[in-house]
Amino acid sequence: MKQAKVWRETGGGVAPAACEQDVALPWRNPYADIFVRIPYDCMGLPIGHKVTWYRFSFDPLGPGDPTEFTSFGFLRSDVIRNYHQLRDVRTVEMMLAGCCPPQVLAEFMGTEGIPG
Repeated sequence: MKQAKVWRETGGGVAPAACEQDVALPWRNPYADIFVRIPYDCMGLPIGHKVTWYRFSFDPLGPGDPTEFTSFGFLRSDVIRNYHQLRDVRTVEMMLAGCCPPQVLAEFMGTEGIPG
């Protein structure tokens, strides 16, 4: 898959990751087994650079199918994936140090998706 970095825009996050989220690519075949995993740091910022992935030029386009997809994260093809769900990957040491990303805190408090 052809890759190109855009603007070298960084997410501002620093390793190690506190949580991660899997995002499906907007294309189906032959990309059904490929997705993007976005790691977040303790402040809730994405780690790494924003990257644009392009479809292969010989793939047919469906109605409304985008030719490119821009996101933070890394392409993966793991067997286990949980699309749009946060996975807490903090170590015990990180938890004791007070590392709690806002996304994880919102899930703990039961306020995810509630405005204000």
